[in-house]
Parts: sequence; C-alpha cells; structure tokens
Amino acid sequence: MFAWLRKRRSSAARVDDDATALVREFGGSAYGAARRREREASAPEFAKHWRMVSLAVARKTGKRVGLDTATRMLNDAEDTAKAPGDITELDEQTRIILGE
Repeated sequence: MFAWLRKRRSSAARVDDDATALVREFGGSAYGAARRREREASAPEFAKHWRMVSLAVARKTGKRVGLDTATRMLNDAEDTAKAPGDITELDEQTRIILGE
C-alpha cells in the first residue's frame, strides 16, 4: 500500500549517502563534482539523482546555489560589512526590481 513511500525514503537515503561520500572525498569541491556527474549522466533518471545529490551537498556545505559567482561574492562582502539597519546597494537594487 505504501510502496511509493518506501521507494521515496530509499531514494532519499541513497541521495544522502552519495552526498556524504562526495563531501568526504572532495570537501568544498563536492558540489562541483555532483554537478559534473549530473552533466555526464547517461540517462535522465541518473541526471535527476545527481541533481538531487548536488542540492544535498549544497545544504551540507552551506553553499548558496542559483547565484553566479559575482553575486555570491557581493553578498558575502556585504554580509561582513553590513551593520544592522544599513541599506546596501544590493538591498536597494532588490527593492527597485521588486517594485517596493
């Protein structure tokens, strides 16, 4: 009756195991290794698995995904230089884009 739940838990366990193994083997480069394996996958279901592994690696390592390098560097720099209550250039650009 709940075969789908067992399958989903098994898949999640495999993803977590692969993510842990990549972090152990590659350290900070584990996210890139998972993305490379996703690109090199021989079938769509394997690519999906490695995409989920890359997201798990990102969660484990604290890597921000979806941002390009320049944006991540700007955010990191602003996080260290920002005092409470300060409005940064990125905050202002976000406000303009969102129309607030």
